[in-house]
Amino acid sequence: MRRKEDREYDAAQRKEDRDYDASQRREDRERADQLRRTEDEKWERRRREEQRQREDDDAKQQVTIEFLPGGPLSQPQQATITSDGITHRIFVTAPAAYPVKQVDAQIVYHTNSGLGQFPPGWTFGPPSVENGQVRYTCYAGVSPEVHDAAPIVRFTDRNGHLYYSLHGHTQRFPHDADWVIAATEIDRWLRLGPSPDDADS
Repeated sequence: MRRKEDREYDAAQRKEDRDYDASQRREDRERADQLRRTEDEKWERRRREEQRQREDDDAKQQVTIEFLPGGPLSQPQQATITSDGITHRIFVTAPAAYPVKQVDAQIVYHTNSGLGQFPPGWTFGPPSVENGQVRYTCYAGVSPEVHDAAPIVRFTDRNGHLYYSLHGHTQRFPHDADWVIAATEIDRWLRLGPSPDDADS
């Protein structure tokens, strides 16, 4: 009778050991799967960050903006008001291989309480193409009483991402960002530099 009890005890122990080993293997597999998922998420996040950086670098390097005094036919680079009220020209240029869309602009200037803005008075006409470069032109009327006036230009890249550019600084924004938000944020960046939050984004 004792031998039967011993056999039953040994069988129960072996089953318990098998169950424990199976449980450990299952936990090891789940742990390994979780580590793989974590590594895959890190790799995908890094890939997206690198892709975003490349896209942002393209927008900064490929798109140039000029704000020049003078009207359509003015040769001297001076802010003379034409009969149409035009004082400046805004040029947005990009390679034909880097198409931009929805090009628009506002005029930004500093006030005692922050930033002011107003429309240039004209819109961008059809682009011209020369030597592989696509140029968009918009005329603007800026009163001599407005100081430090500069265009803030909005455009979307070939991937549909929205960018604003002011004083040579181009930055990506969500599609619901308006002129005031973009101008204020870029102006803050130009005056103070990036914030710690910018480095984490």
